[in-house]
Amino acid sequence: MAEEETAFIELMGSLRLYYEADADKEQKAKDTAWVAIWSAYMRHRGKLSACARCGDCCEVIHTRLNKREWEDEDPSKPFVMEHWHELSFEEAAKRKPAVVRGSEPGSTFYTCDQFNSETRLCMAQDKKPWICRGFPGYGKAPTVLGLAPYTRCSYWHDIPREQWLDGIEPLRRTEADAD
Repeated sequence: MAEEETAFIELMGSLRLYYEADADKEQKAKDTAWVAIWSAYMRHRGKLSACARCGDCCEVIHTRLNKREWEDEDPSKPFVMEHWHELSFEEAAKRKPAVVRGSEPGSTFYTCDQFNSETRLCMAQDKKPWICRGFPGYGKAPTVLGLAPYTRCSYWHDIPREQWLDGIEPLRRTEADAD
């Protein structure tokens, strides 16, 4: 399936989720769907790269929240509670030093049991929470600061080359990856 067709199908699915969400009870679900709609539309228009599936963002997950701080109505919470496992600062630094180096004080680091470190792929594509689906821009264009720890991330192609940091060698998603 061509990347454009995949983006269009993704867009239609996201629109369905958006319109089915209860506006009063599920604002975060609507927000999550909006990020998916925006991302699919931008990819369809050729203005946002597709994920090349390097897996670097999944190797060590960095967030400002610990599990106790996730809001009950956050649609990501059930997935996070079941599949994310906290890493010590030392273990996170050993696995992905660049992620730890750029983190704020009080950051929490996780590993996900749905990430296959051999294939570098997520085994829960259909259940991925917004924090995973929205990476790296969460409805906005990716930034140099947000991508800095991920030197192979294909979203570097959305940032002007003159802004790239030293050592950036982003992958590109191929047609074979899209199927």
